[in-house]
Amino acid sequence: MRAPKASTFLVPIVSAGVAAILAACSGDTLTAPSAASVDGKRSLTASRLAATRCTLPFHGVLNATESDELVFPTLYVHLVGGGTASHVGRYTMTLETTVTLPQATSEGGILHLTAANGDVVTASVAGRATVTGDIADIVEIATITGGTGRFGGATGSFTITRVLAQSTGVSSGSFDGAICFDR
Repeated sequence: MRAPKASTFLVPIVSAGVAAILAACSGDTLTAPSAASVDGKRSLTASRLAATRCTLPFHGVLNATESDELVFPTLYVHLVGGGTASHVGRYTMTLETTVTLPQATSEGGILHLTAANGDVVTASVAGRATVTGDIADIVEIATITGGTGRFGGATGSFTITRVLAQSTGVSSGSFDGAICFDR
């Protein structure tokens, strides 16, 4: 009797793996068998696959203008800008945050990134600035809290790195992180 080809065993395992990954990305519950075993030693369970998140790289460029209001020691920041980003395309953005000047830190900011079709990514933002003369080097962590349209239920985070010319309010930079769609 002939031994079956290796591909006879791999097709069901690969198919189950692909189905499990797709289900994890879509948020659907797996209905496949509870375990797929490779050579009887390792088992990949459906519950472990269901816990896997579908995380996609999320990055883009930003050009913006800030208008600030100073009520010492707090700086109220209103940023409006735009650029291009992965999974979004061309976008506009607003950021409302407060900066505690002695520490040059911010927290509790709200960011809205709006795609050309009107779908919105919403994030909370905290950051820190290093000021040298007129230039502020700013790093902000944005935690995605959801959105509308295709971004409804989205999660993830990204780091915004930008440079602000304080005398003009002009800011530019980029961001990099990950986004997970709740589908």
